[in-house]
Order: sequence, then C-alpha cells, then structure tokens
Amino acid sequence: MVLHPNNQDIIFRQANPNDYQQLGEIRCLFQGPQDLDHKEKEAFIKNYQEYLQQVTQWKCWVAEVNNQIVSHIFLYEVPKMPRPQKFYQSWGYIANVYTIEEYRNQGIGQKLMKFVKEQNQHLEFLLVPPSDASMSFYEKTGFKQAPRWREYSSD
Repeated sequence: MVLHPNNQDIIFRQANPNDYQQLGEIRCLFQGPQDLDHKEKEAFIKNYQEYLQQVTQWKCWVAEVNNQIVSHIFLYEVPKMPRPQKFYQSWGYIANVYTIEEYRNQGIGQKLMKFVKEQNQHLEFLLVPPSDASMSFYEKTGFKQAPRWREYSSD
C-alpha cells in the first residue's frame, strides 16, 4: 500500500472477477464512443465482463483508491517454444494501460507499472505497442525502442 499525495491509500493488486464491472466502465471511458446511450453501455459492460471471465490469458493489475479502480494495466503472457536450455519461458504483451483523468500526472501509473514488473519477473521481456501520446510514459517506466520486432498487418 502507498500513501497518495491527498493522504489516500493506494492499493496495487491483481484484478479479480469482482472488478470486472468497474473495468468495463473504465473501458467505456478509455475506448468507447462518447455518445453511447445507457442501454448500449450496459450491454457492452455485460459482454466485457463475460469476455474477461472467459479469456483467462489476460491478467489485469489495478491501482485502487477508496475501493475505486483509478488505473489499470493488462498483460498477456505469451509462452515461448521450449528450448533445451530453458524449457518453460514466456514474455509479456502489455496493453490497455489507462489511468482515470483526475488521477493522471501523480505517478500512479508509473507505480502501477513498477508493481506489474515486480509481479512478473519470471517473464523474459515485456513488449508494448505505444501510441505517440504514451511514448514518454513508457520511457519513464524503463521501456526502450526494440528494433528487432517486425509487424505485419492484413489491412
């Protein structure tokens, strides 16, 4: 637990099914069109909760203040093909890093990323596809340019 500048406790932890409703609401803020009506939003949140329950490869870590999720990071652990030297090895794909607007620029996202890295030290490396707007955040949290990756898009 960390003390927030406003003297609020911040709890960093792995998300659980009890969080899926809040995570769906946050996803609407993060990625949804702003003109979703109530019925569309409720349907999306219900489907999103079901998705998170079914797709267990995604893990989510959250920062929580007063029982409200204020930031989250999703991580997908990708197993590598076995090798004689290291049979079990994997790497992590990070996506959907988001902090609610009123909690931004207070170091919460950076602390959450540090927590996620500490919880996943078994991974060979972490990979993230940053947007132009998020590049400085990832640089502050230790991510470097990875020139050996190539992308193919079917578009």
